[in-house]
Amino acid sequence: MVDLCFLVDASASVCDSDPTYNRATDKTCNNWNSMISFMRKTVEQLDIGEKLSRVGIVVFSTKAFRRLNLTRCMDKESLLAAIDNLEYIRGSTNTSGGLDVMRTLVFNESFGDRPYVQNVALILTDGKATDSKPVQSAIDQVQAAGTRTFAIGISKEIDEASLKQLASEPKKVNETYFIAPDFGVLGQLFSTVQTQICEDPSAKIDCSLVIDLCFIVDSSASICDSDPSYNRSTDASCNNWDAIVNFVHRIVDRMNIGFNATRVGMVVFATKGYRRWNMIKFLDKAQLLSAIDRLEYIAGATNTSGGLDTAMTLVYKEAYGDRPNVSNVAIVITDGRATNTTAVQPAIDRVHQAGVKTYAIGITNEIDEDSVKQLASDPIENETYFIAPDFAQLEEKLVTLLTGVCRKPNA
Repeated sequence: MVDLCFLVDASASVCDSDPTYNRATDKTCNNWNSMISFMRKTVEQLDIGEKLSRVGIVVFSTKAFRRLNLTRCMDKESLLAAIDNLEYIRGSTNTSGGLDVMRTLVFNESFGDRPYVQNVALILTDGKATDSKPVQSAIDQVQAAGTRTFAIGISKEIDEASLKQLASEPKKVNETYFIAPDFGVLGQLFSTVQTQICEDPSAKIDCSLVIDLCFIVDSSASICDSDPSYNRSTDASCNNWDAIVNFVHRIVDRMNIGFNATRVGMVVFATKGYRRWNMIKFLDKAQLLSAIDRLEYIAGATNTSGGLDTAMTLVYKEAYGDRPNVSNVAIVITDGRATNTTAVQPAIDRVHQAGVKTYAIGITNEIDEDSVKQLASDPIENETYFIAPDFAQLEEKLVTLLTGVCRKPNA
């Protein structure tokens, strides 16, 4: 899942180098169609939707124009149709203008950008920028905001140094930048580019270990009150809550789910602890992931002990699908200190005494680290407990957490 923006060069040189193009009569050309086809193939390989990948488009020549923001086309069919209808515009090569428009009018929460989802830019260009504003300044601003950039240069005349300038580290050919000698062979780069853009480090983790897992998730008021985009009177959810839901989804997506595989229960807590489902409610991964995506935010106080006790009484029981011969694991996600701090230690002691291994994730710079350590088995930072400075950086803990949770005994 990514928030992806195509940044596409529509300058005069794109079609002037096409021998079949007639400027007086044609609005498009084979070279432009090659870029359209490349974008189309890229999108066809993505899962598109509100809670899946989103795609925006910016084209640039003398000026830059946003054609799609990240919420304009939320289904693949309409997105592909929009790509097919992109018009070639001609002009000079205002690369910095394109970068600025992408940063301000696409990768912006007001236009559908999600702070907890990786931003990726795929830049297609056939030449060196002709604009007066330094490209370096513009690309620095894009990358400083956390956007990972990939650049494709088309034609033998492409300036490789300019292309590397547009690419994220490691700035290596066929990793973050690519060169096609002409538009006719652009399609041959597709598989290589797609592999790099869609690379998911978590996919390399062996998560075949069978466990009984329960998520114990903080749904207190502070989760969304700290989100500047959240309006308590009108919103049922917020970006911070969506970040947690996405994180849980990504963990489960790496696991084998089933009656004889990993089972997953869910507890959320605010003023009280609530079991959303037990270990046998969802033994099909697709149904489980759908239930995770539908988790509702509830607000209230931070009754951490209530969440722990609910897990012990309504999830980790044979009557609710817990298996005595399978390891029990809990992942606790919270953004703050418990409202009733004195109740937490007895509650976590009961969890540990029952043989449940716990991992704890604390979010925001205001988190009390000792409180997070208290919730973890044998607390070691970045092994059994984790601190994410904000919700947008929660995703960065995924690989390390999965490595620990999925590690087989004595491995």
